[in-house]
Amino acid sequence: MQFEQSKTLASRTYIGLVLSQFLAAFNDQAIHIVAIFYASDMLIRFAQVSFFDQKLVLAVVTGCFISPFFLFSPWAGVLADKFSKRSTIIFWKVTEVGITALALIAFLLPHAVEVGAESARMLAIISAFLLIACVFMMGTHSAFFVPAKYGVMPEILHTSVLSRGNGILEGTSFVSNILGTSFGGILYSSLKSTVDVNGVLHPNREWVIGAVLLGLAVIGVVFSFLVRKMPAAAPEKKLTWNPLVPLKGSFQELGRSRSLVLATIGIAFFTFMTLYMRQSLLFEGETDKDLAEMQRKLVAMQKAEKNATRSAFKPVVQANGATSTGRVAGPASGSPVATLPEGELTTVEDAAMDKSQEHELRIAMLVAFIGLGVGIGCAVAGQLSGNRLELGLVPIGGIGMAVLTLALAAATPLHLPGVTIACLILIGFAAGLYIVPMYTLLQHRAPKESKGSMVAVSNFLNVTGGLVAIVVFYCLTLGLQAVLGLSMTNKDAVDIESTQRYIAQLEFAQRIPPLLFGSASVITVITLLSLIWQRPDFLVRTLSWIRIPSRRYVRAVHADHLPGRGPLIVVTNCSDIRQWMHVIAVVDRYTRFVMPQTISPEDQRLASFSRLLGITLPDASPSDPSQWNAMLESGARSLREGNMVGLYVGESTVSASAMELIRGLQSRTSADILPVYYGEYPPHSSEEKRISGRTSVVIGERLPADATAETIGDGLFKFAVPPEATQDALPAEQGV
Repeated sequence: MQFEQSKTLASRTYIGLVLSQFLAAFNDQAIHIVAIFYASDMLIRFAQVSFFDQKLVLAVVTGCFISPFFLFSPWAGVLADKFSKRSTIIFWKVTEVGITALALIAFLLPHAVEVGAESARMLAIISAFLLIACVFMMGTHSAFFVPAKYGVMPEILHTSVLSRGNGILEGTSFVSNILGTSFGGILYSSLKSTVDVNGVLHPNREWVIGAVLLGLAVIGVVFSFLVRKMPAAAPEKKLTWNPLVPLKGSFQELGRSRSLVLATIGIAFFTFMTLYMRQSLLFEGETDKDLAEMQRKLVAMQKAEKNATRSAFKPVVQANGATSTGRVAGPASGSPVATLPEGELTTVEDAAMDKSQEHELRIAMLVAFIGLGVGIGCAVAGQLSGNRLELGLVPIGGIGMAVLTLALAAATPLHLPGVTIACLILIGFAAGLYIVPMYTLLQHRAPKESKGSMVAVSNFLNVTGGLVAIVVFYCLTLGLQAVLGLSMTNKDAVDIESTQRYIAQLEFAQRIPPLLFGSASVITVITLLSLIWQRPDFLVRTLSWIRIPSRRYVRAVHADHLPGRGPLIVVTNCSDIRQWMHVIAVVDRYTRFVMPQTISPEDQRLASFSRLLGITLPDASPSDPSQWNAMLESGARSLREGNMVGLYVGESTVSASAMELIRGLQSRTSADILPVYYGEYPPHSSEEKRISGRTSVVIGERLPADATAETIGDGLFKFAVPPEATQDALPAEQGV
């Protein structure tokens, strides 16, 4: 029995996929952020491992999560296509149960012994590295799970609901990221072990985090069984141990489609920005946390020094009952830090715990606010796209990210919490508008038999972007620290004087995060300009989406008829630039169209903008040979580059001048012909009133290059015939 696509989002398979991936993303983010906090506390603040500092912990933990995508994506794509994606999803959900069980063991290790400081130190180090290993394993789980998750979407959902389905999938994924990040930060701050001023570790109940994540993983397995059985997309694919073989094939497939190249690069940049901003926020939070703890340590050292001074000389009862003054034995000679009395130590530790929890909660919530914005932005992007692939949202999202990261850089030094939160949410919102069209473009344009492989190669490029983010972050922070003269670490704070110097450096280090946010804005602008240089029609799509409200409601019909690659001459009944904008809204490929002779005053700006970007061809008459030949050569050049050239052929029949233009283009380069009809669809009969909202862009069947005027007219204008005028029933609607 053939597996059928659902035309509604209420299908059992889609719900099961959303719920199972929701819990997977939750566990990913919870383990990720808890591992950063836990490794920082165990390796830096307690064990004081010599070669670890805060930026290295951030780089190592983040690198462990994304490196599996780099290592295993070639095989993940092949497996997602060779085997049923349902089987892949269930297998890795079961694997997630084992990984979270191992994380639970890691949290329990510090409770294993109560002997000696060295045993506690070694167990803390082992525990931290085991949890970091769990982060790597969760990254491996995601590397294989994600190609199946995204690759299965076009298999289970009809193209008319694919954009909305992607919006909900991405939205719930980022809501899950928010909850996982918040859960990890809040629970860790409440249950974490503490290190007192004397360097003694007091284990707490972090194991509760592991137990909860294990339970959620089990529930996720149950939800994954809601996905109905489906056949493999390409069972004939061969497995190989050489990762370069499938990777080479996937890149060759990718290189054949300009749209796929654009989508994968755009998604990789999103991954870069996500990880770069996450690391920048965590660096800011951990710097504030270190500053608070060093201030607490300084207070404790100053109190200990006062206590030692007061008790340096006190009455001593001699054997004969007389009294004299003598020095009481203090800390061991050479000890850099005096020990506090037990009562004062408890007071200082309680205050320190409250302060430390405050910073960890703040870090978790700052990261979560971006996720909240992305979730909202994804849902809104899905709704705005309707049944189309709306690439016009990409520049809006990119410009929003650039402006808002710059605003965040300006607001951070002012310590305005409300402004910071608003900036983070809006940055996420803009990123959501940006990413949904990119993912939909990838899913829609990937060949049916290799959707999993395309998602996998996209993941490979994503991790490349993520690794670049880690390297850029690490090198930039290292360089800024060197420029600002920040050379001390917490291990150097051994007495009051050195601790005061270290505190001054930490206060100076608070200048670094605004510079990181500002650099994110610059990188976004550069990337956006590069995308627009590759696809100048992006800006025209955006401008027309803003200036032509009716464009947002046009329906896409038979969008699956549009080939993903190759030169095409698009013949339409669109006689003005606004109607052409409706066509461009539906097709996801770069299209140059012949500018109509007459342009209304309100469309002059849009027409001028199109000419400036070079996506229109000047209208010319055969009576003017120089302009005519220039226009034909420009159009033929676009066709040779694998793009589409669109032209107006008439309202009811194909005109002679249109055929002359088609033949002129065909004489320079051969290209198939694609009829695209604009108008009411299905058309109303003479007895019916025109129904508002039925305006559609209908993509017809592909025609050979040598098609006659009659054949082209039949392929185009048949969509304008009322139902009762033809014996053939009109085909069902299909959309992007």
